[in-house]
Amino acid sequence: MVSHFHHSVVASEALKQKLINSCVSQWNSTYEMLNRLLKLQWHVAAVLSNSNITKACDRYLDLNFEQWKLL
Repeated sequence: MVSHFHHSVVASEALKQKLINSCVSQWNSTYEMLNRLLKLQWHVAAVLSNSNITKACDRYLDLNFEQWKLL
């Protein structure tokens, strides 16, 4: 999901804030990525559900309630 926002100029501009992507060389980067994702949960969901921004084939990226809760 985070990679989608990094690769889509339209999606990342819609958030007006870049998400943090994890990096294997930094031990805490996954934590930071998930923490930022949780802070931007409603913005991420809004962008992913907007057909003007996100293609229908990419809408599977949005997490369901249980997945957000697990994060």
